[in-house]
Amino acid sequence: MRNWIIGVFSFVAGVAFGYQNYHGVSFSSNGLDGWVCCLNQPYPPVIHTTDGWQSWSSQTRGPQYKTYDIFFLNDTLGWTAGDLNEVRRTTDGGNTWTLQTIGTGKCFPRIYFIDERHGWAAGGDGMLGITTNGGTNWQDKYLPISHTDCYGVFFIDSLNGWLVSRAAPDTGVVIDTSCIFRTASGGNYWTPQYKSPQTYDFLDVRFVDLNSGWVCGGYRADEKAIIFYSTNGGAIWNLQSLPDDAYYLRSLDFVQGRVGFAVGKYGTILHTTDGTNWELQESGVTVTLFDVDFIDSLRGVSYY
Repeated sequence: MRNWIIGVFSFVAGVAFGYQNYHGVSFSSNGLDGWVCCLNQPYPPVIHTTDGWQSWSSQTRGPQYKTYDIFFLNDTLGWTAGDLNEVRRTTDGGNTWTLQTIGTGKCFPRIYFIDERHGWAAGGDGMLGITTNGGTNWQDKYLPISHTDCYGVFFIDSLNGWLVSRAAPDTGVVIDTSCIFRTASGGNYWTPQYKSPQTYDFLDVRFVDLNSGWVCGGYRADEKAIIFYSTNGGAIWNLQSLPDDAYYLRSLDFVQGRVGFAVGKYGTILHTTDGTNWELQESGVTVTLFDVDFIDSLRGVSYY
């Protein structure tokens, strides 16, 4: 094994198969089964552990495009998302994968399921994929704003969810394009809650109930980290104070109430026990950590 980061909270970055760009992680609640997806070719698109990240094996999904995210609901049922809006599904822990949809969009950077039927895939060009039958059929929805790429998506139940976006880099338009959106209709209709007046990028969102939520990202100019916090379902968002040497955050995860973690550029790892005060934790690397997933308050995985 190489490129492991093991700290107080057992952060891990990199696995076997040599150095490559890992871009999504998901662990089962059993603490043993976990999956990581890889952006680069020709490396295995998905790797799997059955012993709590002590050893890894490759899983083949068949012909595929770049894979950006992976989500498992339990130790058998999971989905991947990637370039050209490709989604694949497994019902046997990743041993076999079935192509569910592929389109002509940019990509699906994030995918999230609340149960076996209801799922959402955040896409480029302001597009969101919605399924109510486990991915057998997907419906495309477009946000009421242009020049934006969707990134983080999170639902607290099958109706109530939030979506964040950043300015699409190929448009040249940067003002009022990084947004936080809210839905109470399962994703059929979206309302902008916050439009960034500055060059923020919003990349991930998490709520622990219908009121308390966080959005992470960064300043485009100097790559400093940002975290916004809401206590009323997103009606009002407030910028939280962060350490000066925290950089551009890519992913959030909360476990056991307000115990949370955020990871990002230059090996940044932030930790909070109350959802308000964030402290830096040592990662041991200076590369970007793209995703984080915690099994409980002590065991988590991040990677590059």
